[in-house]
Amino acid sequence: MKQKTRSKRNIRSLLLPLLMLLTIAVAASCGGGGGGGSTPTSPPSNLDTSFGDNGKVVTFFGNNAWTFGKAMAVQDDGRIVVAGYANIGTDSDFALARYNTDGTLDTTFGVGGKVTTGFFSGEDDRASALAIDSIGRIVVAGYAYVSGTNSDFALTRYNTDGTLDMNFGGGGKVTTGFFSGEYDRASALAIDSIGRIVVAGSAYNGIESNDFALARYNTDGSLDTSFNSSLLCIPNSICNGKLATNFNGGEDVAYGIVLQADGKIVVAGYGDTNLNLVLARYTTHGTLDTTFGGGDGLVTTGSLRSAFALAIDSDGRIVAAGEASNSTDSDFALARYNTNGTLDTTFGGGDGLITTGFFSGEDDRASALAIDSIGRIVVAGYAYVSGTNSDFALTRYNTDGTLDMNFGGGGKVTTGFFSGENDSAFALAIDSDGRIVAAGYTDTGPGYGIALARYLP
Repeated sequence: MKQKTRSKRNIRSLLLPLLMLLTIAVAASCGGGGGGGSTPTSPPSNLDTSFGDNGKVVTFFGNNAWTFGKAMAVQDDGRIVVAGYANIGTDSDFALARYNTDGTLDTTFGVGGKVTTGFFSGEDDRASALAIDSIGRIVVAGYAYVSGTNSDFALTRYNTDGTLDMNFGGGGKVTTGFFSGEYDRASALAIDSIGRIVVAGSAYNGIESNDFALARYNTDGSLDTSFNSSLLCIPNSICNGKLATNFNGGEDVAYGIVLQADGKIVVAGYGDTNLNLVLARYTTHGTLDTTFGGGDGLVTTGSLRSAFALAIDSDGRIVAAGEASNSTDSDFALARYNTNGTLDTTFGGGDGLITTGFFSGEDDRASALAIDSIGRIVVAGYAYVSGTNSDFALTRYNTDGTLDMNFGGGGKVTTGFFSGENDSAFALAIDSDGRIVAAGYTDTGPGYGIALARYLP
């Protein structure tokens, strides 16, 4: 018996290296995506393999319908709602999909888990933002072309089953123009403590450039005339529910919005004459908050190019994510501000700023951010791998701004879907179990589909 046992051990010792080589070869041939997420030398993916197909889900709307995910929220029951747009037929419409916690489409929502909504016949509509109100209704914002030559803010509200809420606007839809006959685009929304909907984006002023644009709506979809109110307001002018802000005559576009605990509204994007990261804070009445920034309610951070997402941490500090340029490429950028708008010098390298790159000489952009239950900052966007294709890209930072080395490889994760194609994350959420969900789109080659990935904490 001892001789037989010894022989078996000898056989195992000979086979083990062969099995290890075989395992490596199989892993190399079965990589699940393009670029940085597909090779054995890539950092750990952190993908939650219980979700979808080994952590990833791709959804299409019809044959050859190009579909893009732009916004996402996780319901209290864990189901995931994604909004964006789908090119179906001659134009594009708002597109929503809802997923069960395992990544399968929720067939109780819309038709087979999907909903599309158009505004004006033959015109393009694109959703960019999504939020869920206190009773579970889904509010979506973006823009709708009115005549092919101009666009307006566009909002929809859906019941929990995906049907349009007929108590909102006209048949569940609302459109709002700022400057007559010009381009207005909503990019972000938030719902305040009494259910009012605050939407931010941009409006072309018809003279020289875009302005930050905000509108606030009552729960029925009507404009809240107490917001930027004026007794002298001319019908359809920029008051009584709407406002526009110009930074020194420059090109100003808002992409992110967040509401403070006191109801003040913080908006971020890019602007000024030099196209820098800009923040604006407004009072609950819609006037610029003179206690913020240099006394005018505005903050400009010249070393960063733009902000695309905002969050407020447990100490009331404002965190903005976007991009910064260096001599050769662009990187993830993160800035943290004190409540008065000054940069938080306890964050990053003592200047309140952080930049993070993925692949040398390639462009990266942060599009979404979330703060987890212990204060870590999670950022999602895309990273170009080789100049020709991009992957989902995520980073996680400790509260002081250092990369969290327990996340992925050195605080970074990249995920590809289809080899050699472009994948971009635009939305991010953290569920009740601490799992990180990123949503955006993937290029399959023939067309685009909504893409989701879920990561373990």
